[in-house]
Amino acid sequence: MTEVLKPIDVEMFTDHIVLNSNRYVYNYNKGDFAGLCSVLRAANFSSLVSPDNTNIISVWCHWKDAVLAAVADFIPRKKLKGRNLAPLINGAIINLIPKKISICKQLKQYPTNHLKEEFRKLLSEIKHRTHVCRDAHFENLESDLRLNPKHFWS
Repeated sequence: MTEVLKPIDVEMFTDHIVLNSNRYVYNYNKGDFAGLCSVLRAANFSSLVSPDNTNIISVWCHWKDAVLAAVADFIPRKKLKGRNLAPLINGAIINLIPKKISICKQLKQYPTNHLKEEFRKLLSEIKHRTHVCRDAHFENLESDLRLNPKHFWS
């Protein structure tokens, strides 16, 4: 039987996840990179790959978990304060989400064709705007990388 992976498990973009305003980032200024380098050099990553295991996804997941566990030990994370959402979401999308929730509640109480149609239109508009913002964000990243790669990587 084949295994079905969730998009979030393989780090694919999807707009079907709950938006969470709690964002955690690595605090590289307080990281112990010397300790991290020594642990990664001493790690036995070859034990993760065996001739019996031919599933590349499971090997990748084990390798990624091992590296991220080492990073978590030596580089602290911090919670971003404020309403700094992901750059893919702009104010127009943020304003549409409560409207969608409100219409969804109304639709559950009073299911009418008019509310269903309004809900579908709002969903498609949110999806469309999210895709447009995502594409614009990646285009801006590409141009920023070409103009000033140091700013991109810092």
